[in-house]
Amino acid sequence: MGTHWRILLLAILLNATLAVGALARTVYLADGGIIEAQKVWQEEGMICLLLNRDSLITFSPEEINMQKTFAKKKKAPLPPVRKK
Repeated sequence: MGTHWRILLLAILLNATLAVGALARTVYLADGGIIEAQKVWQEEGMICLLLNRDSLITFSPEEINMQKTFAKKKKAPLPPVRKK
């Protein structure tokens, strides 16, 4: 029975580790650099990046490639509706 609990705990930890990487947001800098941040938002004319729970960095909009960083995601077209 102990083996089942260890496998379950390992699966939960692995899932949590992979989920954190999937939630990362890519920020493109104007000079061509790329930063992976946990959270990105705009506040009082500045761009704020939360890199990890201890690091918060702010950038001016001129330092960030705004079109690429905050690009609208394209929605997939809906399939046509079939009439009976």
